[in-house]
Amino acid sequence: MKILVINTGSSSIKYELFNMDHHQILASGMVEKIGEATGRLIHKTITDDGKLTKKEEQGAFSDHHQGLVRIVE
Repeated sequence: MKILVINTGSSSIKYELFNMDHHQILASGMVEKIGEATGRLIHKTITDDGKLTKKEEQGAFSDHHQGLVRIVE
């Protein structure tokens, strides 16, 4: 079973995706500075062979909806 945990604040979204069957984190990250001129998205994943990958993106996130859309993409 996979569980997605999302924590939204006034200007950020933090999340983690867990694989409960294997007791591991599959993905995690955050969008910060929502509503400001320049925000940041950080997304980390674990590949099938156990390596950590990290993606960082700078840009404007006008609202939480836009931040969630970018996370899903």
